[in-house]
Amino acid sequence: MNRAAMYFFEKVSYPSQWEELADEALIEQYQQTENQLIICFLMNRHKAPIVAISFRFLRNKEAVEDFVHDLFLRLVDKLKQAEIRKFSAFLSTMVKNKHKDDLGKHDVRMNYEIRVQKSKDPFYKNNWEFTIDNPLSEERLKEYYNQGVLSRMEYNCLKDRSQGMKPAEIAKNLEPQILGLFPQEGQDTCEEFIKLKKKKVFGALERSYRKMKETLGEDFSRYFEV
Repeated sequence: MNRAAMYFFEKVSYPSQWEELADEALIEQYQQTENQLIICFLMNRHKAPIVAISFRFLRNKEAVEDFVHDLFLRLVDKLKQAEIRKFSAFLSTMVKNKHKDDLGKHDVRMNYEIRVQKSKDPFYKNNWEFTIDNPLSEERLKEYYNQGVLSRMEYNCLKDRSQGMKPAEIAKNLEPQILGLFPQEGQDTCEEFIKLKKKKVFGALERSYRKMKETLGEDFSRYFEV
């Protein structure tokens, strides 16, 4: 956990006099001293809306921790000279806009990764029959999973992929929990969540290819086109 996230998610002692100061007074003090602990205190004071908005976009504590660090760095810079009348409104707007910017960048990156994946996908020209003697049969993949070579997520994604399913179909087919996602009721059908499932599938397939290459050694090229 990075330093900003630690101050945000864990109980930390701050100077008691800060509790009595308004946000704007603390910002003025920060502009005079550049004491970055003040930023941590302000973020902690407004933790509830930051977490609520962030989980709506990210649905993952580790991702929220990374976002908190990025938000901290942005506030360190923004608050040095900014004239802010109401910090709570300023912060909520900044959090929402940053998530939307990140989502836009993610879409661009996702489209690029899909193009790259298609050009490198080991199953792109898959004409094999997956028999019991084939290391990629469901039974053998299950053995690799039981041996700890593949994680549950990697096993399920590779199993579906070896049966000819495309990554987007795998993302639609698998339960969110298998991909390490735990959406609230109704969120599993929203566009952002579907994109996140696809990203999880691409990541799991990439890791499973790498692990299978390490496990199969020279035989890897017999079963994967690279």
